Amino acid sequence: VSGSVPVVKKLTINFSGSLDPYALNDDNDRINKLNINNGGSLFRLTSGSVNFGYSFASTDFKREREEGDVEEEFTDETFRNGGRPDDLFGSNTDYQNGDLFGGEEETLEEKNAKTNIDFYNYKIPWDLQFSYAIRYSNASRQDEISSHTINFSGNIEPAPRWKVGVSSGYNLLSKEITYTNLRFQRDLESWNMSFNWVPFSTTNSWNFFIGISASVLSDIKWDKQGETDKSL
Repeated sequence: VSGSVPVVKKLTINFSGSLDPYALNDDNDRINKLNINNGGSLFRLTSGSVNFGYSFASTDFKREREEGDVEEEFTDETFRNGGRPDDLFGSNTDYQNGDLFGGEEETLEEKNAKTNIDFYNYKIPWDLQFSYAIRYSNASRQDEISSHTINFSGNIEPAPRWKVGVSSGYNLLSKEITYTNLRFQRDLESWNMSFNWVPFSTTNSWNFFIGISASVLSDIKWDKQGETDKSL
């Protein structure tokens, strides 16, 4: 049995369970006898789980601001000229900037100037995801919570073509931090560089990679990986 319950936007609770109509003997082995005929209920709940996740990013807030700006623009300009808020009769054309025939192509100097302006006006993009999961096990009358974790993952771009990410979590049963991964990426335009690090666990390791972005030259690369500490 499985299902989901939508709570709010981008938040849905998922649940599932397994039901067994057969009974168990004294050694907790399934037998060819219905559980209801063995003095029990119609079904035995052998396992169950509940999980949900939620994510949000800087683009969510940007989209809200842009929608407000568009509405304000239509109110100030389009409606004032007797137009419509949609493109039923076509969009506005800027004749002064050569948009009548598709616009003028930007020169290299204009593109570089635009890149510099974008760098100084750079707004740091980010995203964050949370998840929660709990699992119940009772296949052999153990009647226990077998898994109970909280996980998160996030990314941030502190500067153009730089990206930093982290993934981790917490095990509520063992009271320990779960698998943790730190990521660093740099877009070198024609090249890509990345560094991944697992700081602690039985599989702690690191990996460094640099290579050409073009798929036809993907063999031109340098990849170095750290070995797991034998003492662990």
